[in-house]
Amino acid sequence: QTVGVESFEADDTIATLVSHFRRERPDLRIRIISKDKDLKQLLEEDHVELFDLHTDALITESSFKEDTGLTPAQVIDMLALMGDTVDNVPGVPGIGPKTAAQLIAEHGSLDALLAAADSIKGKRGENIRATAPALPLSKQLVTLRDDAPVSLDLDAASTSRIHLDRLIPICKELGFNRYQDEARALLGQPEVMPAPGDAGDSSDSSGASTATSSNSTSTSRSKRRSNDIAPADSLFSALAADAPAATSNNATDSNDHYRMAATRADLDELLAELRAAPVIAIDTETTHIRPTRADLCGLSLSTKPATAWYVPVRSPTPDKHLDQPTVLDALRPILEDPTKPKVGHNLKYDLVVLRRAGIDLCGYGEDAGAQIAGPDQKGGEGSAGGDTMVASYLIDSARSSHAMDALALALLRRTNIPISDLIGTGKNQKTFDTVPLDLATRYAAEDADVTLQLDALFQPQLRAMGLGELYRDLEVPLIGALADMERTGILVDPAELDRQTHRLRAQIDRVLDRFHEACQAAVARTIDPDSPKQLSGLLFNKPNAADPGLGIKPVKRTKTGYSTDAEVLDRLADDPAIKSPIPRLVLEYRQLAKLVSTYLVALKDEINPDT
Repeated sequence: QTVGVESFEADDTIATLVSHFRRERPDLRIRIISKDKDLKQLLEEDHVELFDLHTDALITESSFKEDTGLTPAQVIDMLALMGDTVDNVPGVPGIGPKTAAQLIAEHGSLDALLAAADSIKGKRGENIRATAPALPLSKQLVTLRDDAPVSLDLDAASTSRIHLDRLIPICKELGFNRYQDEARALLGQPEVMPAPGDAGDSSDSSGASTATSSNSTSTSRSKRRSNDIAPADSLFSALAADAPAATSNNATDSNDHYRMAATRADLDELLAELRAAPVIAIDTETTHIRPTRADLCGLSLSTKPATAWYVPVRSPTPDKHLDQPTVLDALRPILEDPTKPKVGHNLKYDLVVLRRAGIDLCGYGEDAGAQIAGPDQKGGEGSAGGDTMVASYLIDSARSSHAMDALALALLRRTNIPISDLIGTGKNQKTFDTVPLDLATRYAAEDADVTLQLDALFQPQLRAMGLGELYRDLEVPLIGALADMERTGILVDPAELDRQTHRLRAQIDRVLDRFHEACQAAVARTIDPDSPKQLSGLLFNKPNAADPGLGIKPVKRTKTGYSTDAEVLDRLADDPAIKSPIPRLVLEYRQLAKLVSTYLVALKDEINPDT
C-alpha cells in the first residue's frame, strides 16, 4: 500500500506512522527500509530499526550508539551541526558527520556545545561561533514531524497474500533466477526437484510423446540458461490478463509431436523429411557445457513447427538406438550441404561440438550474402539459416535474456522443460548421457522445435527493421570464425604457470609470516586471515576484550558484522593514525592469493586435456 500526504516530506510521513504505531501497537517491531540519515532519530531498541537495501546493513539503536557514541535523541543535534546542502540545512563549515558526532558525544547536546563555544580553539571554534545564530533553525529543519494527516491500514498493507504462481513466471521471464528460490523460501514453499531419471528408463523407440509439467527454473546448458539474457519488454505482457500462457507451467504443447530416431528405418524417414525441407533447425545434446570438452549425446532436428526428431548416439541404454558413426555417416551429406539452410540457437556451441565429432556443419549462412526469406513467405520457409540468439540480440539488444527458455516464454508463450528436471543441479548434477531416452527425446526435440519457431518469428522482423544485411553479411558469418577461434584456443605453457605459482606462493608465505608476527606483537594472538569474522575481531575488538584486538574504529557495518572488504582495508592502510601494518599485510596477502587461485591455478585447470 502506498501512502503520502501533500506538503509533507516522506520522512515526516514515516515518522508520523512510526509514532502512531508505537502508541497504538506497542507490540509491533518496525523496520524502515531506507538509508535516510534523518530517520535515525526514530531508532528504538527492539522496536524501530533501519535497513539499507543497497548494503544489507541493519541499523539498530545499539549499533548506532556503538558506531557514533550517540543516542537517537542526539541525532537531531548532530544533523543540525553538520548541515545538509541537499536539503538547504545550514551547518557549521568544515564539520562533517564524524566530527559532528564526536562533538555532540563530548558535550552531550548542541546547546551545551554552543555554551562552550568560546573555549573551542582554532578555525573550528571560529566557525561554530559564527554560525551559532543559524543553528536553532537547522535543528528545526532536521527534526522530523509526527503530525502528518496520514493513516495506514495494516491489514490492507499485508504482504501475506503474495501469489507465488504469478510471481515465479515473471521472475523466469526477467531472468531473475536467484530470486525465484528466495521467493519460495520466503513464502515457505521450497521448490521440490524431481530426481533425475525418476520417470524410469524407456525402451520405446517410436519416440512420440508430449512433455511433462514442471515448476523447476534452473538450467545448466548454455543455450537454455536464462541468466544469459527474459525480455524487459515482456514484463507487462506477463502481467496482462490476456496472456494466460505466460503463467502456465506446461512445458510443451499437447499437440507437439516429438519422435526419436532409434532404428535405421526411423533414420531413413528422418532423412527423407530433411531432404524435402526448406530449412532445418538443429541442436545438439552433450556431456559438457563447454563445447571443446563435450561428447555428443544426440542431435535434434525440426523442419515444421510443433514437430521434431531426436537422434541419440549416447545414452544409458545404448542398445536401444544406433551408434554415433552410423548416425553421423547418414546425416553427414545433409549437415555438410551448404545449399541446405540450417538454423540453431547459440549455434557456435553446436559448430564446435559437431566439428569435434567430425562434422563440418554448413548451410547456416557462413557465406556472406545469403538471402533471407521473402516477405511473402511464412514460417521458416526460405530462411537462409542462421542463429536465433544472434537474431534476438539484433532485434532487441536490451532484452534481459536472449536464452532459449526466456525467449520461448516471452515470445512463444511456452515454458520449456528445464534441464535441471533431467540432470539435477549442484554437486549431484548428472550428465545428459545418463538421462532416460524418453525424457531426453522430449527435452532435446523441444530445443529444435522452439528454434524453428523463433526463426519464423525473427526473420520477418529482421527484414522489417532493415537488419537483414547486417545479419547475413556480418553477424552470421562471424559465428563460424568465432567457433574456429574457440576450437583453436590459446597456447598456454603449464611449466611457466607452475614456476609463477611457486614464486608467488613463496611470497605469500613471507607475507603470512610477517602478518602472524604483527598479530603476536600487537595482541599476543594470531588468526586466519581468510576468516572475515576473525579478521574483524582482530581489527575492531577492544584491546581488553576476551579476544583482544587493535581497537580500530569500524568503518562499515554489514548485516553479519563489521566489514573487512578491500575498501575498508584500503582506508585503514592509508590512515596515518593507524600504526599497525596488519591492514596492509592482509591486502597484500589477498592480492597475491587471488593471483594464484584466480589466474595461475585456474588458467592451468582450463588447459584442454585433449589438446
